[in-house]
Amino acid sequence: MKIREIKPTILKPMEAAAADPQQTLRVAAYCRTSTDRDEQETSFEAQKTHFTSVIEANPNWKLVDIYADEESGTRVYKRENFLRMIKDCEDGKIDLILAKSISRFARNTLDSLRFLRKLESLGVVIIFTKEGINTSDKSGELMISVMSAIAQQESASISQNVQLGLRYHFQEGKLCGGVHNLLGYERTPEASLRIVFDEAETVRRIFRMYIDGYSMRHIAQTLNNEHVPGKNGKPRNWNPSAIQYILTNEKYMGDLMLQKYYTVDFLTKKVKPNKGELPRYYVEDNHPPIVPKEVFLLVQEEIERRKDSSGHRMALSGRCTCGYCSAGYRRMGSGRYTYWRCGAKLAHQYQADACEGEGIREAELQELIVSAFNLLPFERDELVSMRRQINEETLVKADVILKGLKSQIKALEEAEVLSDADREDLIGLNTQYTTVSRKRAEFACRERQIRDLLERIDFIEDVEPEGVTVSSACKDETEFYRRTRRIYPSGLVTEYADDDVVRFIERIIIYKDRIEVEFKAGVTVSVDR
Repeated sequence: MKIREIKPTILKPMEAAAADPQQTLRVAAYCRTSTDRDEQETSFEAQKTHFTSVIEANPNWKLVDIYADEESGTRVYKRENFLRMIKDCEDGKIDLILAKSISRFARNTLDSLRFLRKLESLGVVIIFTKEGINTSDKSGELMISVMSAIAQQESASISQNVQLGLRYHFQEGKLCGGVHNLLGYERTPEASLRIVFDEAETVRRIFRMYIDGYSMRHIAQTLNNEHVPGKNGKPRNWNPSAIQYILTNEKYMGDLMLQKYYTVDFLTKKVKPNKGELPRYYVEDNHPPIVPKEVFLLVQEEIERRKDSSGHRMALSGRCTCGYCSAGYRRMGSGRYTYWRCGAKLAHQYQADACEGEGIREAELQELIVSAFNLLPFERDELVSMRRQINEETLVKADVILKGLKSQIKALEEAEVLSDADREDLIGLNTQYTTVSRKRAEFACRERQIRDLLERIDFIEDVEPEGVTVSSACKDETEFYRRTRRIYPSGLVTEYADDDVVRFIERIIIYKDRIEVEFKAGVTVSVDR
């Protein structure tokens, strides 16, 4: 038996180059820096210059490209030029890749080996100059596995150190990030927050609209219809989620919640909300507020209240009640033949003792509501008197009481030693302070409702005092409502609007011969049918 060896006719580029010293190899280089800081940028440029000179100095090498990224090494998909290099290898454009080190190539063992094997299958060789590893050497893969694991562990250590540093900053109440897209604020060189005036006005408007009764969806639609810009004056597509984010962000009242989120995996950079897995740090009065705390807290209460309510789709739903049995009115039919009827009567319409309340056409009901608004001027004196009494008496007295309680609380809190009696006093004072604060908030809310109604019927004027400059910050509740007031067309109300019902009307009581409209401001108007 005679055996004859047939030499391979198709050689890999590196094998062909070894067999023929005149063979030209197509060579690329990959380099990367961890951050975009100035000192790293210098290293970045140095790597590019070095590899270019090395490749051009070899007469048998032809430079294909220098692929360079300035992004995190733990996530390959973030490295655009790395992926472009792999694509060029797949297209047969590269024979040899030079890289400074394995850690520059990848800090993830799995990714490192996956791409090395892929390149090996394509006949592409990698030389790591720092470690002196050539992947054409069969012992190279074991070495690469070990070095990649070390590089990955290094990344884990760096990530842990960064996270630890952030937590130290959090403990000191320092702002570390997450504000570059925060509407209404910009970050200062001192790592604090500074108000952006025009953006802050949009934020205040969003809070005001929600307090006025508008839904998050309605607010988003309004801002889109008016082409209200977002951060840095850029066009923005507003949606309910964006509105909710603004309404629930404590930064707008001048406070700061740190470590709301945390990184789960340093490799994937996956971030999760911190629901108690790690400590959080709350910093009060950290920066100038765009919205007063009273307003912010009122909005949070309103958000919770709307969650608990059944959520009526129509403005009139849940507001219309029967004057005879107090049952809610229900909407029946559609279009021109839409009626509102007593729910109790509908349930027992064939019984002798059914409610005597009568139905009403929706168009007629809307006309009567418009008439109720136009009768409000007759209630002007009462509204003005009610508002003056709340402002000049009730709120002033509440502020005096709160100031006194706060002074007593502060004195006890600053005492070096507290007796059991002192501790009981402190608990009692805090309870009083909370009770009075809530009562004050109720009257302030009523004052706002009166003010809103006076604005709507064109009977209120707040002129900015001459020479006074409006501050970008807004710490006072009264100032907030003055600065966010809406301008309505003067004269009679000419058409029905769901928005007016949501904003101003508490309840509509329907009788056979009239309706009574109870306004949130505390006045009731009767309109004959």
